Amino acid sequence: LCRRIQKINSFRERIRVSNSDACTIIEEMYWHPLTTILVDPPYYYQGKTLYKYYYDDDSHIQLNVLLENLYHGCPGADIILTYDNSSFIRDLYIYPDTEVISRAYSI
Repeated sequence: LCRRIQKINSFRERIRVSNSDACTIIEEMYWHPLTTILVDPPYYYQGKTLYKYYYDDDSHIQLNVLLENLYHGCPGADIILTYDNSSFIRDLYIYPDTEVISRAYSI
């Protein structure tokens, strides 16, 4: 763990952490072609019980519309999007190809 933290620390000049509106940051950073954006929205099913600030259906749809428009618009940053596996989310995100990764975890 210490080595991982030190490795991350070596990239500190290239990492930006922000507590702002996700769509605003994504739109701003997308135009930097050497950027990779990790989008990790609140869980769909458990969001209300886990987070102080969670997404309702409209917020999930708004994020999807933004990402779809960027994807079909012009080339820009690479985007990695993580979500819990729900039918609402699977039906919402049809572009580009998605991959389901099974993970076991506990708190």
